[in-house]
Amino acid sequence: MKNKIISLMVALSFFGVTACDQSENTIEKPQASAEKNKPQVSLEENKSHVSTEASVSDKINKYVNLYNILGDYFHRDDETFEKWRVQDVAKAKSGDYKAINDKSYIFKDARDTIQGILSKPDTVDGVDEVAKEYLGIIDEYLPNWQELEAYNKAKKYEDDNGVKGKMLLLKYNEGQERLIVAQHNFVKSMDDVMEKEKEKRMASFKENGQMLEWHTNQALDKAEKIIQQFESFDDFKNKNKINKANSLLAELDTTLEAMDKEYNIRKDENKLTYRDNWDDVHASLVTFTGEYRETRKDPKHYNKMIKSYNDAIGEYNQMVGR
Repeated sequence: MKNKIISLMVALSFFGVTACDQSENTIEKPQASAEKNKPQVSLEENKSHVSTEASVSDKINKYVNLYNILGDYFHRDDETFEKWRVQDVAKAKSGDYKAINDKSYIFKDARDTIQGILSKPDTVDGVDEVAKEYLGIIDEYLPNWQELEAYNKAKKYEDDNGVKGKMLLLKYNEGQERLIVAQHNFVKSMDDVMEKEKEKRMASFKENGQMLEWHTNQALDKAEKIIQQFESFDDFKNKNKINKANSLLAELDTTLEAMDKEYNIRKDENKLTYRDNWDDVHASLVTFTGEYRETRKDPKHYNKMIKSYNDAIGEYNQMVGR
């Protein structure tokens, strides 16, 4: 039942202050030093420091995009497609070389993406190392996978009675198992990085008085925690899980009210820009609360609940990524 949940992008840091100060809605500004007696740096040194932070954030965002794309390969949101995917995996493992996944292009693109990310001089500790291992596995198994795809597409099994198909299938199945492990490690490393980035982001919001950003991220976090309470339909029969989710829902409702208040303040002060779609994020989260209320009565609404959450994340990512 567990659906793919897309992740937040890391907001890039920007140097400079506009006339309206908060009107540019830069999500994460350079943090002030906690050391009162820290020597002052020159303007150029400061620009260099911020440029590096922004470059690292950009690298993390590229990883986030990869994270979201690859997640769809290993788990389909639509229950019917996911059922077919699982069935095909089982068929391939049992020796059916025609039942292989024909989306090797995803990993060709992933390979190119990882190579591009790793070519950047900045370091994302914990993720770069895992990405290098992932890249090695793709390089090792992708050619065989592509060859088997081409073999099936041309129906060359009609010429050799499937002899080569069965041979190529052995390495294909081995590669799929290795990719699952690599994906698991990649997800774990990204989750760790995103948690650290979230802590930095929230601290920066508070420090800079960006309460609309702060409440929005709080709301997205509470919505995700509601989702995390449920791993199966049976969990909706668990009173403890429902009570925990309901408690989070009450907090989310309050946070959405605060978010709406801060949005209207910024709107009244003409501090919104063309990039701002906070109201769309808010609307999707309100829809999410309604879908959760339906889902706790009837778990068949679960997919709609996930969709509304992913819509909110997508709208937020679109806004901060502009």
